[in-house]
Amino acid sequence: MGKTWAVFFAVNMIAMAALCFAAPAMGMWMPEGVSTHAHDVDFLFDVILWITAFFFFLTEAILVVFLWKYGCGCKEAPATGVPGFLKPIAPLIDTPHKVEMAWTIVPAAILLYIAFAQIGTWANVKYQSRRQQFLGEDKTPVTIEVSARQFEWRMRYPSAERFREWLKNPNDSEVKKDIDAFPRNPHADDVHVVNELHVFGEPVKGPDMDEWKGNPVLVYLSTRDVLHSFNLPQFRVKQDAVPGKTIPVWFVPTKPNTVKIESGSSTMWLDGRRDAKGEPDRMLIWDIACAELCGWGHWRMIGRVYVHRTQDDFLEWLEQAGKSEHGRTAMTR
Repeated sequence: MGKTWAVFFAVNMIAMAALCFAAPAMGMWMPEGVSTHAHDVDFLFDVILWITAFFFFLTEAILVVFLWKYGCGCKEAPATGVPGFLKPIAPLIDTPHKVEMAWTIVPAAILLYIAFAQIGTWANVKYQSRRQQFLGEDKTPVTIEVSARQFEWRMRYPSAERFREWLKNPNDSEVKKDIDAFPRNPHADDVHVVNELHVFGEPVKGPDMDEWKGNPVLVYLSTRDVLHSFNLPQFRVKQDAVPGKTIPVWFVPTKPNTVKIESGSSTMWLDGRRDAKGEPDRMLIWDIACAELCGWGHWRMIGRVYVHRTQDDFLEWLEQAGKSEHGRTAMTR
């Protein structure tokens, strides 16, 4: 019976290893990272994945060997010492004290490495002191107040006129004060949108106009009721919305996904771009998910991220959104 279990666990181990390598090709892996810090976050994910995978397969392999050799009851495990296949490391684990030291020191060293490796990435996306450096001193971020509530995301933008003033004088002290005070200083002409996060970038001027650079985004996150979690998987952004707090969140997109469609006298902005037949690219439809169970309607608390290709396109959308009833645009689908 022991050999049967050994074969069972061996087959499962091989199948899991095969699935890990096949998953990216099958579209079952992490979504494409489309922010400037996504690569650093993915690096940390990969480091932890490979460390845990190594020890998982190591322990599973030892389990399979022991089941095969001793599980059938036809051969007794050695009362002292170590089995033959562990002879190379026998001097390190020949007493219980050494074994305990090994499985204490090795995990501690690994955890220390992970703790120090993540400091730079965590600081760039979470530390207030790094915010301006990360976003750029001469850049005006798209500043948005996001209020979570059961079960939707409510966005408040500055008016197009106010945002243009910010863009003209990004280093002006009064502009910086206005941006910092944005969550506490609503204006009558602010633009209110539900479940739509609109940001932008610009094509890079040079020999290759296909290059594109995103404009920084600054989100002031709060909640009107219970705990929620603001999650943009493609941008590697995740932040809890905590009652009673306004928490800044920032990132820089690296890819646009929105096109403007003229239809008679109306204009629509569509995410996912479009092919010649108007079909969207599903890989370019980016959700805003709530990653914290927040009530019975948690499953439907989904928004969309629209990254406009140019600043002018974004400002045109912002103007139309401001003109629509109650500041809520019907121009997106």
